[in-house]
Amino acid sequence: MTSRTTNGNYRAYQGPARHQGAAPNLLHVPDARLVLIASLIPDIFTSKRILDIGCNTGVVSTQLAIDFNAASVHGVDIDSSLIDKAEYYYLHRSSRVLPATAETAKVPDYFPLSAVLDAGVRAKHAKDDNVFFVAEDWVTSSDHTETAGPFDTILALSLVKWLHLKHGDDGLRNFFDKCARTLAAGGHLVIEPQPWVSYEKAIAQMKAPQYQESFKSLKLRPDDFPRVLKEVGFDLVASSTALARDIFVYKKA
Repeated sequence: MTSRTTNGNYRAYQGPARHQGAAPNLLHVPDARLVLIASLIPDIFTSKRILDIGCNTGVVSTQLAIDFNAASVHGVDIDSSLIDKAEYYYLHRSSRVLPATAETAKVPDYFPLSAVLDAGVRAKHAKDDNVFFVAEDWVTSSDHTETAGPFDTILALSLVKWLHLKHGDDGLRNFFDKCARTLAAGGHLVIEPQPWVSYEKAIAQMKAPQYQESFKSLKLRPDDFPRVLKEVGFDLVASSTALARDIFVYKKA
């Protein structure tokens, strides 16, 4: 069972469990969305600078670095308590990695969990680490140079609905425009938009009633997103309906 914060995001996020039937504690199992995205655009993660917006507890950000060999990953979430969990999760998972040598590649999950329990989680070393987490509302913030880019890939998974409800139509347009400005030329934006019926459920009693008034003001619908993205400089280059929610990959023109 998960609990929702006042901003719409979930604590105790179950990661890939809700997409492919994995047990919630098997967070090292590659997220099905990342596997799918990498199959659509094979070079979208490897050796790339990635921004994971709405990173929650850091599972996706960590997998991008450890399992998909990103050059660097910056995870951002509006909830500072989730960022604290993300920091710890990354250090815990990376403590199990056998580092690469001149002759061999790194080996994820080489050391057993028992070794981490015995020796403890490693300390973070800025010069060695390539995963960073920042607590901010990325839509409106300009305070963190860490998330200013340029990035090669931006992920907005399970996020667009909450941005739309919180910031309205203009805020969503600004978000898409900021993504375009933050990406390097030829960079990719990956979104997993929720259907309109999901908005209606979100404002129901005991879920996110704080967004009921903003919901009434929304004119844009998920079907309008491709047009808005085109207006700010994106071309749709890949999509998939294989998972519970559709995945769309846009490229900066």
